[in-house]
Amino acid sequence: MKTLNKISSLKPEVLFAILIIVFGMMSVFLVPVGGGFDEDTHLARIWEMSSGTLLPNQKLGINGFPSIFNELSYRQDFIIESVGSEYLEKYLEAKIDWGVMISHETRSIYFPTLYLVQAFIMGLLGGLFDTPVLIIYFSLRISYLLVYAFLTFLAIKTIPFGKWLLTLLVLSPMAITQASIISPDAITHGMSFLFLAWLLKLSREGEERLNKKGIIILITLIVLLFTLKINSSALILLVFLIPPSKFGSMRNYFFAILGIVLIFIVVVLGWSYLTSSELTTSGNDAGIVLDQAEFIIRHPGEYTKIMVDNFSQRFEQYYKEWVGVFGYWYWVMPPVVYILFFVLLVLAIAADVPDESIGVRERIILATTFVAGYVLTVTLLYLKDNSLGTQSIGGVQGRYFIPMMPLLLLALSSKKFISINNFKRIFIPGIFLMLMIFGAGMYLSYHVNCGTNYYTSGYCYKPNYKNWDASPSFTEEITSEITLEQEIYVRCNNMEELRVWMKPSANLSGTTSFILLDAKTERIIFDINIDNDSIPYNNWMTINFPIEDNSINHGYKFSIFSETAEKENAAFVGVSAREEYWDGKLLINGVPQNHDVLFQYGCEINVFED
Repeated sequence: MKTLNKISSLKPEVLFAILIIVFGMMSVFLVPVGGGFDEDTHLARIWEMSSGTLLPNQKLGINGFPSIFNELSYRQDFIIESVGSEYLEKYLEAKIDWGVMISHETRSIYFPTLYLVQAFIMGLLGGLFDTPVLIIYFSLRISYLLVYAFLTFLAIKTIPFGKWLLTLLVLSPMAITQASIISPDAITHGMSFLFLAWLLKLSREGEERLNKKGIIILITLIVLLFTLKINSSALILLVFLIPPSKFGSMRNYFFAILGIVLIFIVVVLGWSYLTSSELTTSGNDAGIVLDQAEFIIRHPGEYTKIMVDNFSQRFEQYYKEWVGVFGYWYWVMPPVVYILFFVLLVLAIAADVPDESIGVRERIILATTFVAGYVLTVTLLYLKDNSLGTQSIGGVQGRYFIPMMPLLLLALSSKKFISINNFKRIFIPGIFLMLMIFGAGMYLSYHVNCGTNYYTSGYCYKPNYKNWDASPSFTEEITSEITLEQEIYVRCNNMEELRVWMKPSANLSGTTSFILLDAKTERIIFDINIDNDSIPYNNWMTINFPIEDNSINHGYKFSIFSETAEKENAAFVGVSAREEYWDGKLLINGVPQNHDVLFQYGCEINVFED
């Protein structure tokens, strides 16, 4: 009881400090090297900056990028597997080989301040002391985590209300993940939270004029805000939370707003101009971007509908990606995490409000800034990554809204329904529980073969494709003149399902044969003929068979052929764009190919077996 009371008496910023260090450090070491969002491209930018080059892609193509970083990276494999203990044994003492460099082009063109500390660490450990690569890698991650912890601690301590709500938001599994990998999101999120907290503090300090110290802090925060990821620039609208009287006169207020505009032009537009040649390292070229912008300007109503439809249709996806996912949906987060987070969120909104209610003006500014942040975020991606005039907005992920969500939730908060003491008795154990489940899920997903089956039902499916495309390439029609043979090496026990991506012929006639053999003994696992009108269109076709008890580390041959002679009556088999499945080759009529059949085998995993 005493321990519970002591925990319940923790201040929110102290609770945050404890949890971010414990679970942040856990994430630092559990997320595989290169397994975080865009870590490889951020690492390349840091490497280039460590030589004193601030503009991106000035030396990477000339001096190169150490190949060891790519060799270590989880994201460089086309098939995603759990990380085995042999990984550390293989790479623990690996160092940069200055004689083995690769040409590289980074997509990370953000302001240099987001990488300065890390570039110093890279230059010190990688250049001066020739430190093992894994030590460099984890040092960079820890540096981002510590910066995030510092900025966010100040934010929670500074914000005049909503401290517990902010504590929950900054400790979401996704916020912790982003803070503990090599990513400028750690600084972007931390600074965004601190900017919000400071502006709310100023709005609550009454009519007293800003002193010199307050002006310096405000200008510094504004400049730093504009060096973050560009969608965070929308938070500048929070300046309107400050009463004009705090500037002394309307004339001073006008010049303050003008000064902010000038800082935006110099910092944001100036840096964008300097890096404009790098904007097309991925995504649309400059011409399509301009055409997209013209479409938005000419059709504001239609584009508004596109944004609204995008939000409503993908709300569940955005929610899950905002709360947390493992990698690019490589593995499934324990579903209870989403439920616990939602319950804690409702509790925080119901209990953590200011003593005096939030004014209508504050709510309008907070809500407007959130909408502006959402519009800026999705519009940037619409311009950059989507085809001209498309009615959907691809490339948007829920994690992009982390800096904006406190605005919306604070704007929606109302009077207290729960006393703060009762709230803390539920909230603090609840957030501990949520993060422990998140940590266990991370370990099981990344480091245990078929580990997600400890908290999900169904088969363990492999291979897990990194770059899965639901509209893949297909073979020629499978007629009597073509035989596919895919070598399969199974990495789990109790295999009893095989599925292959297919589509039928236009005539929906004919049959296709499927045979699975033991590669060593030629034992037949199954030999079936399937009518083409039973084959799903551009989807998995599933074959179940008696359980293979000892299938792990065992080789099989999967053959697909047909006795149908006419192409219009034949089916198509999905194949990868390149050779991705390195455990086995695809042979067509006995000739090895440079791509593979798109298939998955399913194993029934009994998590309680010895």
